[in-house]
Parts: sequence; structure tokens; C-alpha cells
Amino acid sequence: DLRIQSFASAPDFVHQLVGGAVLSPDGTTVILRLLAPDLNAIKSQSLICTIRSNCYISFSSNFLLDMAGNSVVSVDPNAVDALFLLVQTLVVDSTRPNVTSFDL
Repeated sequence: DLRIQSFASAPDFVHQLVGGAVLSPDGTTVILRLLAPDLNAIKSQSLICTIRSNCYISFSSNFLLDMAGNSVVSVDPNAVDALFLLVQTLVVDSTRPNVTSFDL
């Protein structure tokens, strides 16, 4: 479970990812490819992940395993002392939009 939100406290927008793929090899960095529904939901909001300072994540302990097979320590958004992680590298989308379907 991975959530993306606009601010660490009192976010304007929070989105729970529905899926995706891990692109990075084993290591200390996780690179994700988002699914189209997640990407579209995030892009529809003007104040989330447009710059590094409005892009935070939180996740449960079942989000991923370390190289030894141990669960990651969760960043629980419901905890009173919740700690949200600021995204370290944000790659701005430069792909032009295209029509994938339409109805008349």
C-alpha cells in the first residue's frame, strides 16, 4: 500500500495507488512505474507532485521487502506522530497528452 499526498500534514490531496511496477534493481532506491489510472488521478490535481516540496509518500509494512526478505518499516498515515517521506527525486512529466478513446 502506497499513498501519495500533497503535504506532510493536512494535505489537500491524497491518493492510494492501485498498482504499478518496481523498475529498480535491488538496492537502496525504489523506482516505480505508475499505472495510468494512478497517474491520471495525480495529474488531475494541481497541487500534488508538481514540485518536490508537494510530493510526500506513506506506505504500509507490506509495501516492499528489503534484500534480506524483511518487511519495510511502515510510514502510517493514521498514526498520531505520522512521518511522511518527502520524495527525493521527482521527474516532471513532459509527455504530451493523447486521446486513447472517446464517445459521441
